[in-house]
Parts: sequence; C-alpha cells; structure tokens
Amino acid sequence: MGKLNVMIRLVVITLLINCASLNLYGQTPDEESTKEATQEQEILINWLSFEEAMELQYQEKRKLFFEVYIESCRWCKEMEATTLQQPHIAQYINENYYAIKFDAEYKNKIQFKDKEYEFVLQPKKVGYHSLVDEFLGGKLMFPTLVFMDEELNLIQAISGFQVPEEFERIITYFGTDNYRKMPWSTYKNSYKSILETARE
Repeated sequence: MGKLNVMIRLVVITLLINCASLNLYGQTPDEESTKEATQEQEILINWLSFEEAMELQYQEKRKLFFEVYIESCRWCKEMEATTLQQPHIAQYINENYYAIKFDAEYKNKIQFKDKEYEFVLQPKKVGYHSLVDEFLGGKLMFPTLVFMDEELNLIQAISGFQVPEEFERIITYFGTDNYRKMPWSTYKNSYKSILETARE
C-alpha cells in the first residue's frame, strides 16, 4: 500500500512538472498559428531613399525596384494599400531588390551615373524630377514601376496599377533573370506562384 502511494505521488509530481513546463515554454497549436499569422502580416517592403539604395548598392549589388509616384495619384495609393502590402510580395522584394519609393516631384538634385538630375519646373508651379523623365522615357504616367539590374542598367519601366498576381509574375520574371532567357508571354503562361512553390 505504501509503495502504491509513493508511485501515485511520483506520477502526480511528474504531471505537475510537465504542466508547468508547458505553461512556461510551450504554446498551444492555436497560439502558434496566431503567432505565425501575425508575423506574416507584419512583413512589409523595406523602402529606401534613392541615396540609401545607392549606398547599399556599392556594398552589395542587387537589382533595384522603384515605385515612382506623385502624391495626388489615386492608383498609386491603391497599389500601395493592396498589391504592395501582400506579405509574400514584400518578402520577395526585400530578399531580391533594393526598393525605392520615388516621388516624381522630388525637389533635390541627384547624382546618378556621373550625371546630375534635378527638378524641372513647369507652368502653374508643377513639375517633375528629370531622373524620372530619364527612366520613363518622357512618358510621365503614375504609378510606374521601374526595374534596374545589378549594374544600374534599366531593365524596364511598367506603367499602371498592377494586381498582386500580375505583379508577382513581374518581380519574379526580373528577379530570377528569366527576362534574359525567355519571352514574357512564355514565362507568364508557365508561371507557378511563390506561395504554391513554398508549399511543395
């Protein structure tokens, strides 16, 4: 009888220790899922100024992604609130590009590739930055998404709002260098989503 009581006590003590350990260090499946979902939602694009991106580029070369916008642009704001808020898109951009949010009406001078660019004033006190004019080939439409390679050569400037699915194809097309290997139509038709690839 005495041995039975001792065994019961040992079992109870073991259970209490396990429960305490679970409370201190463990998480229920629901808590773990909530934590992972919160972390995913918190992934945002690491936006840089032009100057910050150039400094990083000299330290470690990457492709550049510009979102060229103006404050009064409705579709710029719409894209920032939807497509550019997608966690998997933000993560891909952060891992493969230096992202620059560039105001087309930026007033300061910029030195780029041994040439100086500045704000160009137009009638009615409006204007644009001449670097934007260079990137966009004189076609000032917003938003415009500008992609450059690791050597700061223009890959392509794409104007207009992009839905998440289409934008994902675009950033991976340039990010993986597939733009050097195959036409856009071929890549687009055979594309598999980042999220689908991650699940495999």
